[in-house]
Amino acid sequence: MVTIVCKMSALGTVALELKKPEKLSRVQQLLAEKTGEPLGDVIVIRNGNVLGPEELISPADELVFFPAIAGG
Repeated sequence: MVTIVCKMSALGTVALELKKPEKLSRVQQLLAEKTGEPLGDVIVIRNGNVLGPEELISPADELVFFPAIAGG
């Protein structure tokens, strides 16, 4: 089960059941479907590393999602 911690969001901590490794882009889609909330742009961290959309996420991973906010 992937654990996702959504920082600076009302979603808090969400668990997703994965049967096999999935690309991060798919995990984001599953999270949006489960919560009914659009994610928008996020920065995803696993073990201190920033992940790209093609990274494989294993069922045992813990991810931290931060909103990507641009300032000017």
